[in-house]
Amino acid sequence: MTCIYTTKDNLESICLDEGKRPWLDIIIKLKEVFVNDDDVFSEDVDPDDDPFYTLDGMQININSSKKDYINDIPSKPVLVLQQPSGIFLLDISSDKASKIQKDYGVICQSCDNMDYTPLTQPNFPNDLFDGESGKSWKSMITHYKELPSNSALIIDAHLFDEDRYDERNSCYDERKRDGLNNTFDILDSLLPSSFEDTYNIGVFLTDIDVAKTERKTRSNLTNDRIASAINKLKKKLNRNYPINLEVVFFDFRDDAHKLIHNRRIISNYYIVTADYKLAALRNGRSLCHQSITAFPLFENIDRYPNTDKKEKRIRHEIDDFKVFFNRQPNSHTALLYQNGQKNDDFTQLRHRFFH
Repeated sequence: MTCIYTTKDNLESICLDEGKRPWLDIIIKLKEVFVNDDDVFSEDVDPDDDPFYTLDGMQININSSKKDYINDIPSKPVLVLQQPSGIFLLDISSDKASKIQKDYGVICQSCDNMDYTPLTQPNFPNDLFDGESGKSWKSMITHYKELPSNSALIIDAHLFDEDRYDERNSCYDERKRDGLNNTFDILDSLLPSSFEDTYNIGVFLTDIDVAKTERKTRSNLTNDRIASAINKLKKKLNRNYPINLEVVFFDFRDDAHKLIHNRRIISNYYIVTADYKLAALRNGRSLCHQSITAFPLFENIDRYPNTDKKEKRIRHEIDDFKVFFNRQPNSHTALLYQNGQKNDDFTQLRHRFFH
């Protein structure tokens, strides 16, 4: 998931400049940094005076295996999407770095103008009270708009439990659609206004068809109806770039269903958690007492270097999902819908978090 890609000279500057200490703390947490030069360790320098030897002694892997990749990015910026949660600190102008960041939703900064604060800002809690008005997903997530985004996951086993289908009129019930409306509001808040590639969205839910056969729900929705309704939101979002939207339904009888028990939104540089449910609002009014909190990957590391990091949690969760998806061709305990259409082949999963 998250790695830093930079130059040899910039890594040395990070190690020696006290003002850049939070970047060093991030590297120490990650245990690895990628540089664009094979020749990192010099025989002419006393190891005690060489910051690279110091890092090596701390068991930090200074990895040059992607040096060509790093050096190619200035001329082929789309390459950054091969590492959707990468942090690129490059020897390019600030203007070019800003354009890459805006176009492709990754953190990209010039070595001459680096800013760690978006990654280390304190978490942003929103305490909601049942019936409280004046709330919106935009206000809860906008605080993190300075962190770019190219992908997102919405995870809530019971997001659509209270939604209904209007059987008489053969359409989604306009009066009972909190799950769908909140999904739209979350996406509308997350997605950038412009993007130069395909934005990837994943929505992870309980398999409602299985739940109905086991009499675990009274919903008259189906997996097909939910996947279709979510896919239709793409047009309403009115973005000028393609969106790949994948919905995965998890069988509640499978032990892996626990992967979607905690309600959360994962973007490539932050995570949002909800105490109770993501179907949290109706017309700007809270539907329950709960806290919804947004955390950047390395919150407070600039003030407390020993603090834990949300990046570690996200990394482990993505890895757990990868293991689950890799066994689907044999286990068949989940269903995949891509852009509204069922696809039984999980090897076709396109969300960039899982590649």
